Amino acid sequence: MKISRMLAGLCAVAMLGAAGCSAQSPDFTPRLQTITIAPAAAQTLAAGETQQFSASETCSTPPGSAASSQPCVKSVSWAVDNALVGSVNGGGLFKGLSTGTVVLTASADGITSNPVTITVTRPKLVSVSIVDGVTQGAAKTTLTLGSSASYLVLGTYTDSAKARQVDTDSTIAWSSDKTAVADPNPKNKATTSLTPAATGTMNLSVLVTPVAGAGSAQTAQLPITVTNNVPTNLAPAVKLNPPTVVAPGAGTPTIATQSQATAVAVFADGSKQDVANDGNTVTWSSAPTTIATINATTGLATSVAKGQAIITATPKPGKFSGSQTPATATLTVTDPVCPVPLLATGGATASDATSGICLLCSAANDSNVTDGDFNNFATLSVPVALLTGSISLTVKAGSTVTPVAGQQAGFVIGRPTGSLLLAEVLSQVQLSTSLNGTATSDTTSNQTPLRLDLLGTEVTGAQAGLVSMPVTKPFDSITLTFGGGVASALSSVQVFQACAAVKPPQ
Repeated sequence: MKISRMLAGLCAVAMLGAAGCSAQSPDFTPRLQTITIAPAAAQTLAAGETQQFSASETCSTPPGSAASSQPCVKSVSWAVDNALVGSVNGGGLFKGLSTGTVVLTASADGITSNPVTITVTRPKLVSVSIVDGVTQGAAKTTLTLGSSASYLVLGTYTDSAKARQVDTDSTIAWSSDKTAVADPNPKNKATTSLTPAATGTMNLSVLVTPVAGAGSAQTAQLPITVTNNVPTNLAPAVKLNPPTVVAPGAGTPTIATQSQATAVAVFADGSKQDVANDGNTVTWSSAPTTIATINATTGLATSVAKGQAIITATPKPGKFSGSQTPATATLTVTDPVCPVPLLATGGATASDATSGICLLCSAANDSNVTDGDFNNFATLSVPVALLTGSISLTVKAGSTVTPVAGQQAGFVIGRPTGSLLLAEVLSQVQLSTSLNGTATSDTTSNQTPLRLDLLGTEVTGAQAGLVSMPVTKPFDSITLTFGGGVASALSSVQVFQACAAVKPPQ
């Protein structure tokens, strides 16, 4: 029995020896001793670039046991000392944000790793592209002779996927593989332009070389085709200036009855251009001619009667490479605006007078207002005037005018091309009526507003308008008073016709 117990003890000792005597106490817990970041050497990254770091740890073991490389913590916490310069995620991926220096560490259970210094430099150039120099959209790849196009080089950098202007200290070089077709100018700026010299194809290239440390040289290329710029067709709509005119009649000057038509050519590159009215490209027509006629060469339309007329521009043979479809527009003709003019043939007379201090005020050709030639006019001028100075033109009818309900009376006036618009006269013109030399209560100087209707603008070298007011009292004279104004005000006005009754355009 004693022998059996001794053998069992020897076996137990032998088994313990075979196990290296490394039996672990059930109460032992490994402790974190060190954390080491790799790579451990100082790093240099450009803004926007990333670097993956890893952390290894050493942990305590029971006395007499071999060192263990098994982790004793679930994870480490990564940190940087300057979040403006760089950032790091939970997996140790560092990203440079802006220029500067930052220190990276990892920690767990109160243990901090070795510090790694990271220097973040300016972003590096990754690629370049060529865009439209004006819109920064897609660059033009088809040009026509006689045209030009602007191009801009943009760069993509490590800090953003969005292209932007290349760094100003970069070297830029534009070039063409066929300078006879088109050669960029200037060649060393971010923006260049091409003006084709011949038809054909060419490649526009740009080379951007950043300064040392800001990336490597990058190139971009854009294929371009140059064609002849020929008109392909007419734009569908004709332009009319103005689109509405007045029917001819008593007191209606020609400038109010005419409209200038202009056709628009569309070219191969999509551009548009007004067609010259010289008879070489289109032929003009109007339908019906009982409403308006038009000069087949010049495109000047003239009203005939109230209504609407279709103005048509028909391409001449061989002038357009594509569609030969005519272009059209609708001209509207309204009623005559001065159905009851005051004419010399009916006994009307015209005279002028000044009031207040009106230095150098003058009136010229008063009788033109009553001569029946509705393209003639009188001119009232106030070159130098105090605010109280004015000049007036009075037209006396051959007989008394008794207004009907809703009647308006006034004048057809005008301004030369290049002058201020007729709308400016509202503060300088007054209308009034009188009977047997005594003023009636009908005047715009009281509570009655002056009405202005534009009849046509800058068609034949002038612009015309109708100024009028309601009349309720019998009258035999109507007066237009033109007063001085502020420095920017009108200095003269044309008077075409005096109207005992008017019909403003609708």
